[in-house]
Amino acid sequence: MKFHSFLIKYGEIGIKGKNRYIFEDALVRQIRYALQGVDGEFLVHKCHGRVYVDCDGDYDFDETVESLQKVFGIVGICPVVRVPVAELEQLRKDVVAYVDEAYEEKNMTFKVDARRAKKSYPANSMEINCEVGEAILEAFPEMKVDVHKPELRINVEIREEVYIYSRIIPGPGGMPIGTNGSAMLLLSGGIDSPVAGYMVSKRGVELEATYFHAPPYTSERAKEKVVDLARLVSAYSGPIKLHVVNFTDIQLYIYEKCPHDELTIIMRRYMMKIAEHFAKKDGCLGLITGESIGQVASQTMQSLAATNAVCTLPVYRPLIGFDKNDIIAMQDAFIYGLEVAEKDMIVCGLTNTVTANDLITALKGIERIVQDDDTLLFYFSGHGTTLSEKHYLVLSDRLICTQDIISFLDAISARNKVIFLDCCFAGNFQVDGSAVFDMESTVRDFAGKGYAVFASSNASQVSRLYPNKSISLFTDFLYDAITSKCTIRNGKKNLNDIHKLLFLLLETWNKNNPNCVQFPTYRANIGGTVFF
Repeated sequence: MKFHSFLIKYGEIGIKGKNRYIFEDALVRQIRYALQGVDGEFLVHKCHGRVYVDCDGDYDFDETVESLQKVFGIVGICPVVRVPVAELEQLRKDVVAYVDEAYEEKNMTFKVDARRAKKSYPANSMEINCEVGEAILEAFPEMKVDVHKPELRINVEIREEVYIYSRIIPGPGGMPIGTNGSAMLLLSGGIDSPVAGYMVSKRGVELEATYFHAPPYTSERAKEKVVDLARLVSAYSGPIKLHVVNFTDIQLYIYEKCPHDELTIIMRRYMMKIAEHFAKKDGCLGLITGESIGQVASQTMQSLAATNAVCTLPVYRPLIGFDKNDIIAMQDAFIYGLEVAEKDMIVCGLTNTVTANDLITALKGIERIVQDDDTLLFYFSGHGTTLSEKHYLVLSDRLICTQDIISFLDAISARNKVIFLDCCFAGNFQVDGSAVFDMESTVRDFAGKGYAVFASSNASQVSRLYPNKSISLFTDFLYDAITSKCTIRNGKKNLNDIHKLLFLLLETWNKNNPNCVQFPTYRANIGGTVFF
């Protein structure tokens, strides 16, 4: 189907008062900037309190949506079909044609929502609802009307043209960049600081960054990694001015003149002071760090107070209270839901960040202890990204290709391997050797051999936190599916029923929370199922 426009839905901007236009204009500017590198001609404009992206020529739909999903302030992206304004009979035909082309499966409930912005149109909104709904029922008898909780909501807007849409692709939310001043991010080579920058930027704050380079103690490769991380954040925050400070002489002087048990805190104080210098020079209104209370020894309350004391600008720490809830939840699920002995688990990330070496060491440890008839479970919760069409797990010191992890686990001699990936864009992976058995027909008596991969999101979607909980949406429902008694068959839990329950829970969630949906991905080469 050819979509001619995108209707952009925004959230918090809608509750603004007389200055609402400032935020709308900022959102329009950010959309135009995001689409600069996309093939095609786009007209971004406001109309009657809505923001539209018109695409009259040829363009790449997936690339356009991917770019729009990186614009803060957008909560929903609605692909729109535009047709000329015509008599009511023609409108009936146009909407029926849209439904027929857009949805192969018609066995669903629906509701028509008409909006008559062009008041000269002869039929009002209620009459349009009735007429169009009747036409759909006549054309597709298997469809049913449900005005309260429809599976499909068909929107029809009468303007200079008729806008027809029904799909809402989730956006990142937040506020448009540039509406809340600017701040200086202290950027290290780990993942915490860029995540902190992302979170503050999501509130409409422009970013600059400072990185402290200490050759030969830190390599050029380390600096390049910081540049890459800044580039990843800039895809969402817009251009980032990066200050690279040669810290070697300062570091050596501190080492020579200061007590050695206070070296770390003194160096951090100098870093804060230097970053503040650049911040004030460029008009930034605060500093941002990726610190979390108690994560390491230098991040105690006393240490944070000591570093704050040298600054006059406010210091923002969005990760200050973050903990490892996802990991703890899955550890409990494996223990109490699948009866995995704690001694048979290798856990990373409960007390510190996870480096690539930590993960590689853990994988080698698994390889040494696993037996041929064992079932191997691998769970990852963290950040994921896509570069050059490949998916990567983001660790505290570098990126690791997800496909390499899957291939490594697949080669381990265990009878079955089950992999859970809770991170953004996690559906961008492949599974070789698709199953030749029908799982449903063999599940009762056949235990398969192979591997299965569950991903929290598809290849173009972020992995979401559960609203009002400090745990991800996917992990929360995965925990419920693993620990539920509904997944017990003949006295044992099995992977097939866990899979079905997990996807059912998420499907129900998506229907009830259209602005916070999560679309998981499942691929496997197991014929049958895995019994626990």
